[in-house]
Amino acid sequence: MEKVVAKAVKDVGGAACGPQKVASPRTSTGTVILETGEDPSTEEAQSQAFSAADVLCVQVTEASAVAVKERQNQSTEAKYRVLQKRLAEEVEKRRYSEKACESLPEDVENAKCVTVDLLSRLEACRTVYNTESLRVDKMTAASVKKEQEYETELAAKAKKLAEYGAAKISDLELIEKLETQCGELRSQRTQTEEQLCEMETR
Repeated sequence: MEKVVAKAVKDVGGAACGPQKVASPRTSTGTVILETGEDPSTEEAQSQAFSAADVLCVQVTEASAVAVKERQNQSTEAKYRVLQKRLAEEVEKRRYSEKACESLPEDVENAKCVTVDLLSRLEACRTVYNTESLRVDKMTAASVKKEQEYETELAAKAKKLAEYGAAKISDLELIEKLETQCGELRSQRTQTEEQLCEMETR
């Protein structure tokens, strides 16, 4: 289209762009002759030539406008393709989202079932824990009680052992004392026997 416009401009050859003399409709032929010094018929022919040039200029202008419009259409078409591509991407995203949302209720239901199952297991574990905790508390209390009883018994035995130790010491002292007395009695007996022997010898 730009080539057509260039060719049309070349054909015009600048004639349409030159100064044009258009006679006023109120000007008479004599007035035209006096003003221009030319024959009105010649001027009419020139006016027709200028009219053809004007038509060509209009055509060139229209062709230029068409070319501009085509360029605008091309730009609009490029923008349209970009928008169409974006729209296709958005449609694809929406389709993917809808497909993902289709399984969402099922996933939610499965999650609810799993949650209920976990809560049941947690409650069961809590019951077992409470039972075991109670049993451990009882065993701990019994162990503490037995330990206290053992400590009491151990203290009693320690007391008895101390008493036995004191009694043993007393017994040892008594035995030692008795042994000393026995030794003295033996000495006295020996002396007595010696004296008897001497008396018999005399």
